[in-house]
Amino acid sequence: MRLDLDYAAPRHNKRLPGVVLLAVAASLALWLGLERAAALREADALQGQLERAARKPGAVRRLDPRLAHEVRQANEVLGRMSVPWERLFAALEASGNPRIALLALNSDPKSGRIELSGEAAERRALVEHLAALRRQPALKNVYLLSEHATVQGAPGALRFVVTATWTEARPG
Repeated sequence: MRLDLDYAAPRHNKRLPGVVLLAVAASLALWLGLERAAALREADALQGQLERAARKPGAVRRLDPRLAHEVRQANEVLGRMSVPWERLFAALEASGNPRIALLALNSDPKSGRIELSGEAAERRALVEHLAALRRQPALKNVYLLSEHATVQGAPGALRFVVTATWTEARPG
């Protein structure tokens, strides 16, 4: 059996599609440039209107609703960052139990409510953990919201959700 390979492929004229593509790309770039220039002129005009309105005596300055929403969100993030988190984590660590695994912490620093999700090796470990949480001065109103047996894991293991009031949540 003999195999013949032809490494010299016949030349095809690929110039025309390339020229057409170049023309389309150039016209698109020109159009985008014109649109950008128009948008810049409009932005300059609006900036000028804004500056003239700001210079008027007694001008009422209204905040754009979107900007006001962003400012509220930024203030909320700053508020969350100024909360004494290390004290909460210290309280949770002090009430730690090797048979308890905390899986999630949800908090609302404004109201001081926290919600802990976790897994206990057994019911006794969960009861001991709740008692330890109740002894923490940083926490009050500690309640078990829900508990159920885990599908995976050791027999007797429980998933739970605990809610509490964090007394030091509000900064200040």
